[in-house]
Amino acid sequence: SGDFQLVSGFNLNGIEAAANGKTLLAVQSATGKLFAIDPRTGTAKAVDLGGVALVNGDGILLRGKVLYVVQNRDNRIAVVQLVGNLTSGTVSRTLTDADFDVPTSIDRLGSRLYVVNARFGTASGTNAAYDVVQVKS
Repeated sequence: SGDFQLVSGFNLNGIEAAANGKTLLAVQSATGKLFAIDPRTGTAKAVDLGGVALVNGDGILLRGKVLYVVQNRDNRIAVVQLVGNLTSGTVSRTLTDADFDVPTSIDRLGSRLYVVNARFGTASGTNAAYDVVQVKS
C-alpha cells in the first residue's frame, strides 16, 4: 500500500532490512523507484532520489547508509547514499565490469562486492557456464 503501484513488467525486486529492522527497502524494476516499507503495516513510501530512476533494479545490499542496487540488464551497480531516516538519497556513482553479464544478486565480503551473472537470454544446458564477479566497492 502507500506509494507503491503495481505496473506491467517486473515489480518489487531485492529486499533489505535497515539495521534497526523498522524499515525494509525494495526497488521496483520496471519504474526504477526505490521504496522504504514499514514491515508492520506494509505501507511503502517512495525514497526521493532526486529524479534518478533505478530501472532494472534487482538485487540490493545495504551497508550502513550505502545501498548498492544491481541494475541487471544495464550491467551496472548503482551506489546510493541514503539520508538519515531513509526518505531520500543520491546516486553517487555506478560500478561496472567487463565481466558483468546481467548480474542479479549481490553480497559483500570485506571491501569487495560479489554479483552473480544470471545471463538472461543465454541458452541453458549442461555446458552453460555461470559465474560470480568480484568488484571493488
